[in-house]
Amino acid sequence: MKTIALFVTLLLCLPLAAQTNVISPARLQAAVQLLDAMRTERQLQRTVAKIVEEQTGGDPLMEKTTDLMTAFFAKYINYSNLKPRLAEIYAATFNDDELQALTVFYQSPAGGKMSEVGIDLQEQVMTVTHGAAREHVDELREQMQKRMAELTKAERATDKKTAKKTPKVVPRKIGDAAPALAITQWIKGAAVDLAAGKGTNVYVVEFWATWCGPCRRTIPHLSALQRDYKDKGVVMIGISDEEAATVMPFVEKMGTNMEYTIALDRAKETARAYMRAFAVEGIPHAFVVDKEGKIVWQGHPLDGLDRVLERVTAGTFDPTEVQKLERARELLSAYQGVAQIAEEQELLKIMGARLLALGGHDPAFLNEVAWSLLTDELAWRDLALAEAMAAKACALTQQKEASLLDTYARALALNGKKAEAMAIQEKAIALITDKAGQKTLRLHLKQIKNGKFGKK
Repeated sequence: MKTIALFVTLLLCLPLAAQTNVISPARLQAAVQLLDAMRTERQLQRTVAKIVEEQTGGDPLMEKTTDLMTAFFAKYINYSNLKPRLAEIYAATFNDDELQALTVFYQSPAGGKMSEVGIDLQEQVMTVTHGAAREHVDELREQMQKRMAELTKAERATDKKTAKKTPKVVPRKIGDAAPALAITQWIKGAAVDLAAGKGTNVYVVEFWATWCGPCRRTIPHLSALQRDYKDKGVVMIGISDEEAATVMPFVEKMGTNMEYTIALDRAKETARAYMRAFAVEGIPHAFVVDKEGKIVWQGHPLDGLDRVLERVTAGTFDPTEVQKLERARELLSAYQGVAQIAEEQELLKIMGARLLALGGHDPAFLNEVAWSLLTDELAWRDLALAEAMAAKACALTQQKEASLLDTYARALALNGKKAEAMAIQEKAIALITDKAGQKTLRLHLKQIKNGKFGKK
């Protein structure tokens, strides 16, 4: 469909400004009188007609929808709906004398003609403008090509200089020794030497920034983990590449709500040694270094870090599980592509079994795949796999996470196990304390009961 151009203010032929001050009733009434003098209602009707004509003209199929489009646009672009807001805009833009002067003008024959032909004049102006530009477009194209060639040459020269100055990034993987931290200033807490803590401490190296909304939302979680695991030798370190003048006031304002070590990266060396070494770009992102000084986990701080620390400090964490999960995520991308082909059910069953084998230890991954199978637009859904994954995710978390139970209930329902599904959904609802969450889960319970499922 062609692009719909709804420029009502342009059709009114006057520049408008945003309302910033309280407007008196008298000023608003004067603005309404101006709008009436400008024949705004008539202009809006013509606007609707032109929009519909633009969308349907020359297309036999679209012409059959003329009545629908006319009714739709007339419903929302009409004077009674828009008049209060338009009056506010004009009253905020012009003072009393200006409103009166404009009203007198639009009540005159010349003003009346301006209101009547304004739309057509604007179209003619645009036609002339575009035509003038089109006549000389080759000249602009030639100039643009020359400029782009110059810029490309300059960028290549800059890239060569930068390549010589920028230290090489050494790729790393789970199980590799953790590189030392390159820090310019320790904003909060004592300086940390990873090598000195080997054999005693577990470190969480987290990359964040004050401007990052998701980072700010992880701060309470990281603080809670530091408190919970302090006596088990866990040291939480938040590293930012910002200036001290930016980070220090932020940390001071957070006070006891940010209860872990904060440091400033030196010329992004630490980020290069961790983030870029693992090809990670987004923050917040955390790395867990075990007592042997090896990187055993990396991911979003809210994506299972608590479970990882529990097992690392207990000595039961297996880094190979992280490697398996990374392979599982790579396989998941391929699986989602093949799932668009209905004829590849046998292949999908094989791939699904492999996904379960590789990621079967991670509740978050199992839940993610199960929910995708239950709600995404796929040519074929392996509902048996979805149920198996959801069931295992719930078992791994002792059925104490509402979101996982919610997924499991949907999988049971879609596999025809309605009674069991409703029981699981009731258990999920009982675990939720906030009203919004309960409302969502109750909606899902209703869907299970009625056998009618939305995507979420």
